[in-house]
Amino acid sequence: MRRILLAGLLKIELPGHTVLLTDGGTVTWDGDSYASRDALFGMVAEPDELENGVGEEAPSGTVRFVPPPEVASADLIDPAYQDCRMRGWLAEIDADTGEVVGTPSLELDAIIDVPRLSFTNDERELEVDHVSIWQRLFDTNEGNVMNGLTHRQLYPSETGMDNTTGVSKDVPWGTNSVRTG
Repeated sequence: MRRILLAGLLKIELPGHTVLLTDGGTVTWDGDSYASRDALFGMVAEPDELENGVGEEAPSGTVRFVPPPEVASADLIDPAYQDCRMRGWLAEIDADTGEVVGTPSLELDAIIDVPRLSFTNDERELEVDHVSIWQRLFDTNEGNVMNGLTHRQLYPSETGMDNTTGVSKDVPWGTNSVRTG
């Protein structure tokens, strides 16, 4: 009888380093080798706390790591980590061979929001807040307005807004209209 184990796989794509973690042992999948410890982030201290988004909020969460003591704090909270992709899968593992069975289920597709360090009892912990990769849909880009110049930057061959006249104010794209009167 075949025995199947469940394993969590976490991949964080940072500039110059990819964090590949699993919740125990070593798992090879899709050309990557996942281990229980990473040279930069160490190991997962506490599983992800996912919060569902409500209304205009995207799902978010926090993953806590125990980094190795020799890694400098500045290397753990590098501002370049913001908006880096973080993915998590739930995989079925054949207990006898250690091979992944089928295709793991993608459970998390997010971007790093804020990495921060906390210190307790002479130990440090790295907390990595993340938001759904779809969070970008909620971003307001108030720098783009309905005028000929902005329109040509997005659609170079379209000049239909070049002769627009009588527009008393710029209307930001992707925002609610300002109420008048």
